[in-house]
Amino acid sequence: MIISVDGNLKREFPFYILKMEKLNDRIIVLTDRVYVLDESLNILGEFSKEKMFPEEIYTFKTNFGIKWRGRKSIDIAFSKYNIETLKEVGYLELKNTKTSVFASMFFNGERIILFENNGNVVVFNFDGKIIWNKNIRINESILFHPMGLFYEEKNLMILYWRESIGGKTLLYLLNYDGDIIVKEEIRNGINGAFLYQGDLYVLTKDAVLVRNHKSIQKVIPFYTPIYGKSMKGNAVVVWKMDVDVYKYLLIDINNKKRFFMEGMDGIKMTEDGVYIFKDSYIYILNPK
Repeated sequence: MIISVDGNLKREFPFYILKMEKLNDRIIVLTDRVYVLDESLNILGEFSKEKMFPEEIYTFKTNFGIKWRGRKSIDIAFSKYNIETLKEVGYLELKNTKTSVFASMFFNGERIILFENNGNVVVFNFDGKIIWNKNIRINESILFHPMGLFYEEKNLMILYWRESIGGKTLLYLLNYDGDIIVKEEIRNGINGAFLYQGDLYVLTKDAVLVRNHKSIQKVIPFYTPIYGKSMKGNAVVVWKMDVDVYKYLLIDINNKKRFFMEGMDGIKMTEDGVYIFKDSYIYILNPK
């Protein structure tokens, strides 16, 4: 069920809500299919694919994308929809993809990337044409869990994965043409990464590493950075400290710190603020 903050609007669905994103005045909801709602929670469109279920939402300026996964196969597919007309303007199905591959849409929904354990990176468009491909692995290490993040405003991407022996994380900052800008090798693994004002922020087990022209390390004693994201000039880092059964959170927004006494069920960042979800409450933190 979706409920507005004031409690006046409600919309129920027959299946569990997996994910939800807002783009302009539309709300995109994933259950066993895709729903598009207006701000009054009226259903404007409904999409599904035979023998597939929706797995991910991608939002861009004028369109949004959906990643589909086969119900009984390892096939995946990508759809691109115009946010105004809700028409499907692009569709590409990939047969027999590897289970460990990172697959995503980026570049305003025009390109698709596949990033594999062995370091192979392939970028192509909805016509299936390969834009570029290369292998970014620097040695013969056995790697797993490839991941990626995108910074559309600057046409930059972060690709990273971990070694199976030693627990090291290998992280790369690339531009959208595939040129490697930064390489990082982090021994204790990472909890995430993001870009903010041209700097690369890497969340390790005990610090936030900032990479640009010179390296900076931010540490808060007894706290672990667990979440980080930037959006429209704002950046948030969530630090966690576990004491017995209690979880204390420190929310750092644009270098202004807020202390949060309890753990959280979820966090969402928008252009207007940071939303903390805990039990039946929503806490709104202003970035200014």
